Amino acid sequence: MPIRPFRDPLLAGALLAGLVACGGGSTEPASVSTVEITAPGLTLFVGPAGGQTAQFAAVTKAANGTALPGRVVAWGSQQLGVATVSASGVVTAVSLGTAQITATSEGKTGSVTITVASVPVSTVAVTPASPSAFVGTTVQLSAEPRDSTGAALTGRTVTWSSADLARATVSPSGLVTGVGAGPVNITATSETRTGVVSVTIAPAAGPVLSTVTPSTLVPGTVATLDGTGFDLL
Repeated sequence: MPIRPFRDPLLAGALLAGLVACGGGSTEPASVSTVEITAPGLTLFVGPAGGQTAQFAAVTKAANGTALPGRVVAWGSQQLGVATVSASGVVTAVSLGTAQITATSEGKTGSVTITVASVPVSTVAVTPASPSAFVGTTVQLSAEPRDSTGAALTGRTVTWSSADLARATVSPSGLVTGVGAGPVNITATSETRTGVVSVTIAPAAGPVLSTVTPSTLVPGTVATLDGTGFDLL
């Protein structure tokens, strides 16, 4: 059956108005309904070399979830003392704490909360590199936690341990005491990183002259020698 055109102009106008009302003939661009922020991570670090940076992105979407590219986005940080954000969404860590980062487009705002933490320990350097001591004597070691760039990290906790207590002990401050002859590994640990040096413990060098009686010797004098203790390095 052939389709006949509407002959009633009022009915045709009503149908056209209905199509426009339903969006069938609308050319208005969709407005932003939500703003979603994506980030490579929500933890940034700050250390001797400064604060870490990260590129954040904002996705603007319509009410039906369709992405709306090309919309203007304004970035902001609610805690500028903790983190800043550039006009293009580059976030920079400033100091320890948490900060809320926002992205606003057409009156709609999305936000994420980031944490700024201390840069983690990457390596632990122990000095001296080749320490040694005699049995019964001590040698002081030092440990320096460092970040991934090699910069020293102050204020980090260091714990010490000896691989063989029968050869050497080590105090909480890194003072090694020789117990038995032979090499022994001494380890300094900070966070999850360790530094190790091998300490050579040598046998006691022998008796040391402690007292001479009489204290003043002249030709022909008979003296008594008393040896106690051990040589020092």
